[in-house]
Amino acid sequence: MDEQKPPTERMADLPDETRAFLAQLQPGDIELLREGLGLLRSILTVGRFMRWLVITLAGLVIGSVMLWENIQKAGAWLKSMR
Repeated sequence: MDEQKPPTERMADLPDETRAFLAQLQPGDIELLREGLGLLRSILTVGRFMRWLVITLAGLVIGSVMLWENIQKAGAWLKSMR
């Protein structure tokens, strides 16, 4: 969509379905859509955070198990050296 065109011409470039949707909106609906977009952005941000939190926790669990196994191996090796 060309931003240089006046709003009436930009509206004419929209698909019929989009124009029909926009035509039926009330002033309160537009504010509700803006709030909904903000809420959606927040949900997506929290979703990304939770994904990385789960990945980090899984890495910590796997890493701690591997570390514990190697500590046990080192302890057994040191016992065999005596």
